[in-house]
Amino acid sequence: MDADDRLIQLKGIIANEKVVTHFQPIVSVKKKQIVGFEALNRGVRECGLIAPDILMVYAKGLGLSLELDRLFRKKALESFKSIYAIDGEKFLSINVESDAIIKGFGSKKFLNSVIQNGISPSAIVIEILESDISDMDIIFKFVEEYRNLGFLIALDDFGAGFSNWSRIVSLRPNIVKLDKSLTEGVCNDFYKREVAASVTHLAHKTGALVIAEGVETLEDALVVMDFGADMLQGYFFSKPLDDLDLLDEVSREITELSAKLIKSKSRMILEAERELKFYFDRAHEIAGALSEIDETFINSILHDKIDKDEVIECAYVLNNDGIQISDTIVNTKIIGKFQSVMFHPDKIGADQSGKEYFYLISAGTDVAVTEPYLSSATGNICVTVSVTYHNKSGIKRILCVDMKK
Repeated sequence: MDADDRLIQLKGIIANEKVVTHFQPIVSVKKKQIVGFEALNRGVRECGLIAPDILMVYAKGLGLSLELDRLFRKKALESFKSIYAIDGEKFLSINVESDAIIKGFGSKKFLNSVIQNGISPSAIVIEILESDISDMDIIFKFVEEYRNLGFLIALDDFGAGFSNWSRIVSLRPNIVKLDKSLTEGVCNDFYKREVAASVTHLAHKTGALVIAEGVETLEDALVVMDFGADMLQGYFFSKPLDDLDLLDEVSREITELSAKLIKSKSRMILEAERELKFYFDRAHEIAGALSEIDETFINSILHDKIDKDEVIECAYVLNNDGIQISDTIVNTKIIGKFQSVMFHPDKIGADQSGKEYFYLISAGTDVAVTEPYLSSATGNICVTVSVTYHNKSGIKRILCVDMKK
């Protein structure tokens, strides 16, 4: 289809309002219910439906993005009107193109359309595509104006492409929507999980809720709920629907998932407890051996213990001031795998008093474990387990053991 044909087709869709709205449920497993819907519009033609992203690409290329965006919003509000009349506690999430915001800023057409359909602005979430913002000044003014009118603001597809974290700071959204690229397969990807968890933590700290988009499996659903996502959306629950009578099946899925979440949480707590016990037992075993030797042999004892272990990456001993009294002994199985000169094991005399694990021990505990972090010794993700012991002379020492994570 050439540009002229696309223009004719698109003008026909807009003029005749040939658009149908489908709704994809947004669920809260904690509340065990559907809390809202995202409106997803399709163009109607004789041979079937046209996906909204394809239509919008056509519209932008032909200079009709504002007209199409307004039609999408109009049809979404008209379709949601009957849902809202039955249940005024459900919200509607509508994508608003930043290009349309910039071109139509100040017209109040969207506000008027919401009011004409008898819907409270507080039930409308305006989704702004995170990667599609070209004029931050106008977007910021729009966000401030519509937030003051009672609308909720969502930053959509966060995590897709080269996300700009400062957008969370500058726009102060009510909701951050994690892109599918961060949630799909998150159950099997440590890095995705940590990044998604960090975004969730940042959003919560700045007063925003988090919706995890693109959730398609039970395993991914359990993980995103574990790191704190407030709401979930995706094919695991439901594809976009034009027949809301099918929502009973979604409700059953939510109830079942809630029960599975409780079991999963219990299992994860038990696994975490077993993991901690495993870490502490290994560290105490090494500390016990160190407490019985002359300290001139610390390095050789650490070498002997670590090289027999598949989990320990490295270990070292500190005095009560946080200064190393041993070298950092690295497991010979990973020597030579350092990623760059930035990562290297420290030597006797290195000052570790500024590290988290030393703070934890200094607080008075005899054993501590850090959150996962990047080891400066090996360049790998690890946790540091620290335990205190006393040497043959009765002097307190701190054994630090980096375990694979």
